[in-house]
Amino acid sequence: KQDEVVQLPPRIPVIRLALKNGGYPSADGTRGGWVIGGVDTNGMRPEIETTIIEDDDDEQPLDLHCPVKSQEFVTEDDDIEMADDNTPVIMEIYSLGDYSTSSSLDRVLQEFMEELNEIPLPAHWEVLPPSGPNLHLIQRSRISTMSETVIHILPGLHFDIAVRNYTVPSYHELFSKHPSRLTTVDEVVELICDLEAYRPCAGLPKSGPPSPNCLILVYEERCPECCTMPWPSGNYH
Repeated sequence: KQDEVVQLPPRIPVIRLALKNGGYPSADGTRGGWVIGGVDTNGMRPEIETTIIEDDDDEQPLDLHCPVKSQEFVTEDDDIEMADDNTPVIMEIYSLGDYSTSSSLDRVLQEFMEELNEIPLPAHWEVLPPSGPNLHLIQRSRISTMSETVIHILPGLHFDIAVRNYTVPSYHELFSKHPSRLTTVDEVVELICDLEAYRPCAGLPKSGPPSPNCLILVYEERCPECCTMPWPSGNYH
């Protein structure tokens, strides 16, 4: 029995034509063109280059209907979600200061204290933490002539001054140079600057009450009252 010969259809090469002169196929065949299953070379010019690409049996065509796995792509939204997962969330906000300490001040004094804390005060003067209904400013420097001097700002913005726990009398000339109420931070700074020009009266005792009419603050060593009735020992010189 003769072996039957099965004829396979000839493999048709894929032809790629590149026209250097930019021509297009024409109906009369005078210009370059191509046909399916073969090559029509009628009217083809010599400068036409042809490239034959053999079929690749291993090449797989792109399947447009194949489902794409979601994990193969990372979108911008995924990056945002991952960042959100790693970002700590602040659930509650706590104040660095103790609100209860400032709640004893009325609203006006509390706002005044905040304004004073925002400006540079004269050297070594600072606002004390609130410990009652009054606002206090103190001179901290030991070398200042006004060391341990405290300005007490009262509700209503009235004020008084104490030097080493001795209250400056209301008839002192310092009070006549300034308004009875400190309504601005500039007025507080001016008061502090004027205070620095004074010194405690040398007639102030180390302990016990001073002379009834002692001015507490003087430009010289003693006030007139302490000059006429000096205290014996224990006074400041």
